[in-house]
Amino acid sequence: MKRIISAIVALMVYAVMMVSCGGGSGDTPSQVFEKSFNASMTGDINTLKAITEGITDEELQSIKEEASSPEADKIRASMKLKVLSEQIAADGKTATVKYQLLMDGQVIEEKEAPLVKTDSGWKVKNK
Repeated sequence: MKRIISAIVALMVYAVMMVSCGGGSGDTPSQVFEKSFNASMTGDINTLKAITEGITDEELQSIKEEASSPEADKIRASMKLKVLSEQIAADGKTATVKYQLLMDGQVIEEKEAPLVKTDSGWKVKNK
C-alpha cells in the first residue's frame, strides 16, 4: 500500500511539472501554476490538453488514470501546493515560480517551475 501511495505521489509530482495552464485574462504566473496543479490533481485532461504545450496523449492518459485511482482521494486530501515566490524576467516573456509540495503539512518537495508568456497568457513550460 505504501508503495502504491508513493508511486501516485511521484506521478502527481511529475504531472505538476509536466502540465501547464493557460493564463487567459490577466492571470499571474503563480495563478497559472496553481491552476495546473489543481487540474493535474483532479485529472482534468480536457483542460490540460487545451492549455498545455507539448504534453502527449500518453501523459494525459496516465494523469487521468492516477487521478481516478482509489488512493488518489487520500492524496488529494493531504497534498497541498504552496507558492513561495514568482519572478518575471525583465523581457516579460518568461517567469519562474518557486513552490513547495506539502503532504499532511510536511514539505515533500521544493522546486521551481518555468513559465512562458504566449498570446493566450502564461503557460507552464513542459520539460
